[in-house]
Amino acid sequence: MRNKVVIGINLFITFLILITFYYLSKLDPILIERSTYDFIHIGIESIISMICFTIFYIGWYSFPYEKRQKYVIPSSIFFSIALINILHIYFAIERNSWGVSFIFAYFTYILLGIAVIFLNIIPDSHIAKNRKHFVFIPLVLTTFSIIFYFLLKNTSYSILLNYTKENFMFYRLLDFTVFIFYFFALMISSKNYIINPDIHNINSLNSIIFALISKYTITFNIYPNDIFSTSAHFFKFISFLFLVKTFIMSNIKKPYEELNEANNIKTDFLINLSHELRTPVNIILNASKLICKNPQEYAKYISSIENNAYRLNKIYENLIIYNEIENGNIETEYTEEDIVFIIDEIIEMAEDVLDKKSLDVSFEFSNKRNFVTDKRLFTQIVLNLISNSIKYADYGGNICIKLDIADSLKLTILNDGHPISEEEKDKIFEKFYKSKNTKLPTTEGLGIGLYIAKEFSKMLNGDIHIVNKDNMTGYTLIIRNAKNVKILDQYRKVEYSEKYFSDII
Repeated sequence: MRNKVVIGINLFITFLILITFYYLSKLDPILIERSTYDFIHIGIESIISMICFTIFYIGWYSFPYEKRQKYVIPSSIFFSIALINILHIYFAIERNSWGVSFIFAYFTYILLGIAVIFLNIIPDSHIAKNRKHFVFIPLVLTTFSIIFYFLLKNTSYSILLNYTKENFMFYRLLDFTVFIFYFFALMISSKNYIINPDIHNINSLNSIIFALISKYTITFNIYPNDIFSTSAHFFKFISFLFLVKTFIMSNIKKPYEELNEANNIKTDFLINLSHELRTPVNIILNASKLICKNPQEYAKYISSIENNAYRLNKIYENLIIYNEIENGNIETEYTEEDIVFIIDEIIEMAEDVLDKKSLDVSFEFSNKRNFVTDKRLFTQIVLNLISNSIKYADYGGNICIKLDIADSLKLTILNDGHPISEEEKDKIFEKFYKSKNTKLPTTEGLGIGLYIAKEFSKMLNGDIHIVNKDNMTGYTLIIRNAKNVKILDQYRKVEYSEKYFSDII
């Protein structure tokens, strides 16, 4: 909510700025004293160049400890901005070279838009193999801008380098080119903000909005030292500061937060794992001691040893699956399966625990029973969802399962336990997350069952959503029809122990 308010305020300020400068364009030109303008102009551009050099320097010496493309490529673009900006400043100081100065300024504006685009589209997973991007990109971009300048200078188009009213159409064409880059940058930033309205995406939007304002104000420019040109430099500087903030949050703050989160996950995992191992191991050891003392009297504890051995095996299997997901080692094999039969088998496996909790299970399904899917992945998803529903269902309660198969598969599994809160709707699918809701019953597990189910559903071109309706809570699994996949004739053999649900009670 707070982020939306910030965006609303920013849009309102943007609107006021646009209206104000449009109104000023209808008045007589407002000129700034030339020496004052030069001080402001050269000062702002020099600060921008120094910041760009600093970011490049940090990026260069951070390699290879920090070698993500999202860090390396924007660092090289900042260096490009610094190099081209030096040319822009040099020609700005030369009194008769304002047109040339503007040409190089346009390149820095374009690079600003490119930097915003790259910061939004480069995946964190892309890694740079060496430092070549640090030098190669600035070299290419700077060389291109210099060649462009010399091509203009040494041809019949050299007259365009004179910043006069006769050449305004040429400079407006350059403005239009910059606006095209900014339009794409704005679309990408807006899309990312809609998906994830965090402060990082707000800064990215602010950067491109102020860059657009800067170009908007300079379109009214008539004299090099008028109010529009001066204001454009200020807005460019603000845009650049937001860009730097976006870069810092993407490449310094965000990885630091992710590292902290990873450490917290590791701590939670070790705590959960030690607890999960301690309970069944203690039961097995104690039961074994009693049986050794008096085999006939304590033979009844053999079933307890067996149940807890299955419980340990389930932990082991879940950790193997988790490791396969993290390493990307899961392979899908599609076959046409009787989905109703798979779910019936799972319900039958859970009969003992259902009886112990006095739970009533209803299963409704459409006429169509078959669906093309990966049997192993689908079975694991349903096992985990039904297991969770049994865990959190009230004693003597109900579990409702509904299956619809048409163009896609829709499976809803609900129980009448405590509803899943809005705050936890996304968190419960995170690895090793266990609900902090004290109203829920204390349950066993590592907190990766729903994470595995979610990841497997994505692999099957589907997703899982939380459902709270009619005083019931649970999950809806939707899997879209598999297209362009090889369907095997041989059915995949999937076996699960009849004691799969032994860890619930």
